[in-house]
Amino acid sequence: KKAKVVAVTHQEALWVAIELSKKRRIIPSVDAAHAVGYLKKMNFNKADLAVSSQFGRGDKDRAAEQKYFQL
Repeated sequence: KKAKVVAVTHQEALWVAIELSKKRRIIPSVDAAHAVGYLKKMNFNKADLAVSSQFGRGDKDRAAEQKYFQL
């Protein structure tokens, strides 16, 4: 099977990072938030299982998020 190239905007990823921080009490990196952002766009069946590794240090990305959201 060939690789499938997909896209998630930086804005979508930043919103996912905020959502993960609030709901899961983790600070994901922007890279990890992009991956989860795409998972949210996929259509899953009830029996499907999705695994996402939350790698990276999201605390390094906080300055970019604060600037983007004007916090």
